[in-house]
Amino acid sequence: MDDRKSAAPGTLQASLNEIDQHLDNLRRCVHWLMTSGISVVAADMRRGRRAPLITVDESPRLSRLLGRSVENVRRRYDGYRTILTWLASAHGCQIQWDETTYGEGR
Repeated sequence: MDDRKSAAPGTLQASLNEIDQHLDNLRRCVHWLMTSGISVVAADMRRGRRAPLITVDESPRLSRLLGRSVENVRRRYDGYRTILTWLASAHGCQIQWDETTYGEGR
């Protein structure tokens, strides 16, 4: 049962409720990713984030796990490497990873 009290926005209780919700979402998502064989690298819960951000290692399983929620948010070049940053949403968290391909460069 959820004991959280409803609170007016901007109050201490509202802030604590938001932190508790982010922690619950983060725990649920990290457990789900790790039991699915995904390596979790970092988690970011800085205040003001709309959802916790989890950084994971690249894996072919990610597309299957995250389905249609995956979107490419950044492309950068480093010599002959193209680095794509992907972002998806699951269990109240944002999940991010980089995918590196090698080619002719820019």
